[in-house]
Amino acid sequence: MGDPPPAPAKEEEETPSRASSFAAAEAQNREVITGIRERMDLVAKTFGGLGTTLVTGIGVAKFSDVFPWPGGGWLALIGVVAGFIGMIAAVIFFAYRLSQATEPLTMQSDLRDLQVAQSEKEIIEEVFGQVARLNGASSLLALEARAHRLSRIANRLPDRKEALITEADDTMAAISATYARAAVLVARRRSAQALRGGHSLRMVILFAVSVLCFGIGADYLESERSAKVAAAKACAEAREAKAKAEELPRICAEPNEASSGGDDQAEGSARQETIKALAELVTKLNTCETQVNAAAGESEESCAPLRRAIRELAADV
Repeated sequence: MGDPPPAPAKEEEETPSRASSFAAAEAQNREVITGIRERMDLVAKTFGGLGTTLVTGIGVAKFSDVFPWPGGGWLALIGVVAGFIGMIAAVIFFAYRLSQATEPLTMQSDLRDLQVAQSEKEIIEEVFGQVARLNGASSLLALEARAHRLSRIANRLPDRKEALITEADDTMAAISATYARAAVLVARRRSAQALRGGHSLRMVILFAVSVLCFGIGADYLESERSAKVAAAKACAEAREAKAKAEELPRICAEPNEASSGGDDQAEGSARQETIKALAELVTKLNTCETQVNAAAGESEESCAPLRRAIRELAADV
């Protein structure tokens, strides 16, 4: 029997260099930043769509019920306009804050030229300082200058060129990884501030108050208009029941009751003509509603022009 064949020699495992380790850490941090931006971009688009739909749905529907303005109720009118403007402002602010969280951040070792907020600059400065101290430098800018100096020296010392270039590459890889780590912290802070910051909380309160002011004011003005229409219909029904003039409210005054005096008489005559036209429109509206109720296939929208005409005339009475 022959000797067994020798076992194949195990390949030596290659130890990853410092530069490759730093590159892997940088790539991981870049993936985290990309994920944060993609999530914030999705939140921004979703919130923008929902906010626009909500403001449009509430505003357009209520504005068509409120205007033309029936007169009176100044506080309610101010509440409607201010509430609508407040809702729009809150939605725009949130969309802007969310878009800020998705903006790319360009890092550099010189913090003096870094265009970020002061609170973000403090976070970046802390991360840069930690890495600089670990490498025996006063700042990350000084560490970067050391790497460039090593590259220049390597060109003048051929016998040490490989070692110096390796050290310079490792230093620059560490700096790039530090950039990515600081960018992750800033991106996380921006996303948190956009969703849970003090300004965002104030905008949530503004939006809620604006919705309340808009809804309460619009309902008040709509009820005022509906009350005038109902009063006009009641006047027409009272006249049909032969009610006495003194038993009727001011809006139900007879057309032939004129005011004495020059300008007062002209104003009273115009008002009486308006009341007369209003009574005729109410009678036509009652007839239209009766026909709609009798005909099952007919839509109530056929009476809408009469209702609008009554609202406009009732606002002038």
